Formats: sequence, C-alpha cells, structure tokens
Amino acid sequence: MPGETVQTREILLPGAVIDGNVGPATGDDRFDSLCPSDGRLIARIPRCDAADVGRAVASARRAFDDGPWPRLT
Repeated sequence: MPGETVQTREILLPGAVIDGNVGPATGDDRFDSLCPSDGRLIARIPRCDAADVGRAVASARRAFDDGPWPRLT
C-alpha cells in the first residue's frame, strides 16, 4: 500500500544456497543488498566465485531436465 512502512531486518546468509542446500561460498568476501527505496541494509550475501556459479547452473539444469519445469504450460 502506498505510504505503508515495511519493516526490514538484516539477514546474514551463512553461505551460498545451491541445490536447496546452504554451504560455504568459495569466496570469503560478502556484498550488501540494499533496499532500493531507502538504502537500508537488507542482507549481507556471500560473494560466490566461478566454481559456485558453475554448481548453481548445473543444479538449475538438473532441476529443469529432471523436474516438472519443462512440462508446465
């Protein structure tokens, strides 16, 4: 609703979420996700490297190939 205040709280993700599991990201760095309306911190997210992205893409491919996604209308 216009003018409505949304309460946010900082979320610290413990690792990368890949294939439905939380595991450590390969990178040690984190980046901040900010609320676009007021710039408040929403979450600190682990920065993934190419290996993490490769695992995530492979997981998504498996979910598409073996899951219900290609049969949905």
